[in-house]
Amino acid sequence: MFRPKTSLATRILWYVSMWMRLRATRRQLAQLSDESLHDIGLSREQANFEAMRPFWDGGTSPDTRHPSLR
Repeated sequence: MFRPKTSLATRILWYVSMWMRLRATRRQLAQLSDESLHDIGLSREQANFEAMRPFWDGGTSPDTRHPSLR
């Protein structure tokens, strides 16, 4: 299967946009009410833990998630 090579600039832009989305969604998560968090199955502690993670941590590794979510 042929895959065209992507330029370094394209890859950098992709990562920056992904990091910006992660940062924005984590901020939104931190602002949810306890009732809303309950609706999606998260505790305030879990939401705060997630919100405090650095933007570059995409969370694909179980070691980087809250212990109760592993």
